[in-house]
Amino acid sequence: MPPLPAQPNVLALKHMFTIGADIDVATKFHFTYTGGPPTDADCVAIATAMMGAAVIHLVPILGTDNALTGISVTDLTTPTSGYGEYLLSTGGSRGGAPLPAGACVLQNLPIARRYRGGKPRLYWPFGIASDLTSPQLWSPTAMTDFETAISAYLVSVGTTTVGTTVFAHFVSISNYEGFTAVTNPITGRTRDVPKVRPVAIAPDPILATNVINPRVGSQRRRNLHST
Repeated sequence: MPPLPAQPNVLALKHMFTIGADIDVATKFHFTYTGGPPTDADCVAIATAMMGAAVIHLVPILGTDNALTGISVTDLTTPTSGYGEYLLSTGGSRGGAPLPAGACVLQNLPIARRYRGGKPRLYWPFGIASDLTSPQLWSPTAMTDFETAISAYLVSVGTTTVGTTVFAHFVSISNYEGFTAVTNPITGRTRDVPKVRPVAIAPDPILATNVINPRVGSQRRRNLHST
């Protein structure tokens, strides 16, 4: 697989969680920035500030059986641009019976550009069993809590300035375009492998930050069926 295209003036913001026995859960989104590129130390400072905001806004909607364990910041401008992380395990404070590990709060990220598969989204490991009104739906109260907390967190992130680096826009990036059909030489079956873009296209601005899907999202790999 070729390397992903460089994304000038774009930061990847990765949120790390422990969900039950799964210690490798992540939710990642992207912001553009203006001003100078962040150094490694700047990226650490950004991650530290984000963790402070996450503890205020996100930890209250995270179940007590789970934890936010860290945030990393990567400048995608070049393969050697700034990187930093802040690691500190902070347990969730939403008390109650836990949800299955694969259950997620699905945040839809509307953009103006229309294309096949053009539905950016985030899968957050928030909520508890009593937040449901049915096996498929979140309660109205939980929906309000999720929307308020996530939107407030993203507003806080979007106003970050460290050194000469100033956060600009919450965006979706596109690293792939089309597919290549690859045939298994043993079984003869084919599968579509996404094609990496040779050059990045302009990021798509996210048009709204409070679009929480009322239906429970799913990330089955977090159930750890393979172990």
